[in-house]
Amino acid sequence: MDPWVISNVLQPNLDWTGFLDLSVVHAVPVENFLKQAQHFVGMYHTVVVEYPLRTNMLDSCGCLMKITDRRFGRTHLAIYGPTWAQKKRK
Repeated sequence: MDPWVISNVLQPNLDWTGFLDLSVVHAVPVENFLKQAQHFVGMYHTVVVEYPLRTNMLDSCGCLMKITDRRFGRTHLAIYGPTWAQKKRK
């Protein structure tokens, strides 16, 4: 993620939502972060990953499962969390 976006968009949004002190921002390519995820995440964490449109996102991130994918304009997010947070499929 671009340093300008982190400073001028992401951090103000985290501050406004009250999550700034609870968050850690890793400004690295998605693929690199996911390869190392088991070192960063635990079973009670939630991970939100911004990724380019054509990236094939994995179904898990360390011990976390992909809960959903969301698109907000040109921004694509994958949200990973504990298995109990997954929606039941019909």
